[in-house]
Amino acid sequence: MPHSALLTLSLLLVFAPVVLAEAVLTQKRPTVVYEGRSTIPAQPYYQRLRNQQPASARRLTPPAGASVQALEDRLPLQPDTLRIGTPALKTVNGLVRPLFIMGMDDVSLNWFQAAAEGLVAIGAKGIVVQATDKSAWLDLKERARATGIDLMLLEGDSIAEGYGVDSYPVVFVGPELAGQGAHE
Repeated sequence: MPHSALLTLSLLLVFAPVVLAEAVLTQKRPTVVYEGRSTIPAQPYYQRLRNQQPASARRLTPPAGASVQALEDRLPLQPDTLRIGTPALKTVNGLVRPLFIMGMDDVSLNWFQAAAEGLVAIGAKGIVVQATDKSAWLDLKERARATGIDLMLLEGDSIAEGYGVDSYPVVFVGPELAGQGAHE
């Protein structure tokens, strides 16, 4: 074996473990964008992609054991961390469309009735985080729609954690709208 080839081989044997170790140590761990109560594991979906069948054999069904059921069919809905409080306004940087959170309790419903015209004027969308029964929810949803406001049910604890609030009703607006004098 020529001297240069022997030198190259010995350098590879010496430095290869260092290079491999550095590559392993410098791999970045995945960034968790959000993890909360309503977060679901992605592993079943990745597993399904790995074991993907030809397009003709694929079924459009959720992974085994998964069940999808509309939130309105799982009422009552009661947040763990959010509580009924004094109506509030919170400025959120980067918020494109105003958003409000409410429940179906007396405080929220009275606030909503009084604030509906202003909510329509700013184009706010609503999230209901507390509801006791489906018929009352559907009635509220239809009354809101008649005034021009879209409501949806959502588990509120992830919102509370993400936006740093602990009570509702609350209206989230972007800095531009807050600068124009938006108020509760």
